[in-house]
Amino acid sequence: MTLHRCHGPDSPRSPGSPAPPARTAPQPCLVAQSIGAGDRDWAGRVGNTAIGLTVAYMGLISLVLALAGPWSMPLFVNPADANAAAVVQTAALLIWLGAAYQVFDGLNLGCGFALRGAGDVRVPALLTVLLSWLGFLPLVHSLAFAPGAGWVPGLPQFGLGALGGWIGLLAYVAVLGSMMAWRWRSGAWRRIELR
Repeated sequence: MTLHRCHGPDSPRSPGSPAPPARTAPQPCLVAQSIGAGDRDWAGRVGNTAIGLTVAYMGLISLVLALAGPWSMPLFVNPADANAAAVVQTAALLIWLGAAYQVFDGLNLGCGFALRGAGDVRVPALLTVLLSWLGFLPLVHSLAFAPGAGWVPGLPQFGLGALGGWIGLLAYVAVLGSMMAWRWRSGAWRRIELR
């Protein structure tokens, strides 16, 4: 696998082009630079630190958002609407599922970025595609749609609506994040030769 400089004067950008956006994740570059320096142990420590920081940051933000939810959600509904209380009650539950999702998504992103920096892209991509198509879509379809309302005949339908969708999304990202963490911790990336 061929790696280019992440950012800087020798990066593969055209002259005069703007710098990459601030949202560019530093984990792949830091892990790749450590491997390029010949120190895979340091790459492991850098990757572990980046993963921990990503999970901690996303966990903290999700906790703040979930705790602020009961006070902020009424601002988004019309109090004169007869369903306003039910909407706020449903949203209060969904925001906690969203908060849990965000923590596992931090695990997924942190491990995925570290693996990408180490050149381990094929297995994570395959895991993501297979889990998305064979796990996430059928699960959310089954949980969200009411019996007879779904698009795919033969799948069970439990009719949980938005709650089912978020449960499915949380299950998907929890499994995907755990699989990415397993892949990172397995050390398979240590055997990949970067050029």
